[in-house]
Amino acid sequence: MKPTFRAAGRADRHIFLDMWQGYLDDQYEGGSGVPPTEHNLREYLKLYDSYVTGALHGLCMLAEDEEGEPAGLIFAGEELPGALNLDTPMGRCITLWGVYVRPAFRGQHLAWQMQDAAHVIWRDTMNFKTCVSTVLLGYPQAEKNAFEWPGGEGGVAQKHSVMIVVPLRREEALDGRFEANQ
Repeated sequence: MKPTFRAAGRADRHIFLDMWQGYLDDQYEGGSGVPPTEHNLREYLKLYDSYVTGALHGLCMLAEDEEGEPAGLIFAGEELPGALNLDTPMGRCITLWGVYVRPAFRGQHLAWQMQDAAHVIWRDTMNFKTCVSTVLLGYPQAEKNAFEWPGGEGGVAQKHSVMIVVPLRREEALDGRFEANQ
């Protein structure tokens, strides 16, 4: 599959809701502490609306197959409304809320392709320098970056995820595969 990427807009709320419900379900089954409740989905919808209207700096990018079928999304931006988005020694940071690929499109490296495309937009268009995300243990990124926390039962806290910090790369090119939302 040769995907096309585009920024989601107001008219794409139903696509976001459907895919983000799938994301929350998958993550909760994998050990996330955020249950896939209607309340939590509504909270993420507020964030989505803030990004697509420009109230906050963020991006929900959809991946579509050759027939225009939504195949996945990547969702990232400033922290929740009212929170600070400070410059840091790592540069201005964007929070990656999640990447979701529908089951029929998994195993085709679509998540990596979306992340590569998003890195270019976050860095070159939105002026973010670093991406911060939480990754559940069991995924290669988490295992590579895991460390022990003191405390908890037996002297070590339960680890279920790790925060990772990724400098945004410049070298990837979109080759015309991204269409800005009009």
